[in-house]
Amino acid sequence: MDVAIIDSIIQEQTNTDYNEGMREDNYEVVKVHLTDIISKIGLDQILEIWRLVISCGTKTHYVILLVDGSHCCTCNLLI
Repeated sequence: MDVAIIDSIIQEQTNTDYNEGMREDNYEVVKVHLTDIISKIGLDQILEIWRLVISCGTKTHYVILLVDGSHCCTCNLLI
């Protein structure tokens, strides 16, 4: 996957502000998890990144497809 695309996804999520309710209720916290996953996996291992919008756009998760056929998901990090 192109590094510029990955950087764009991360930047888009990093620029998202959240200023209402409790931080723990903010599913946009996945932007931090996405950055962590990418840094641990390595860009050369990423095939695609899918953004999943759940519940009428209030919850977002990312699925990272890897070149070896496996995947990682930010939803697993909320447990």
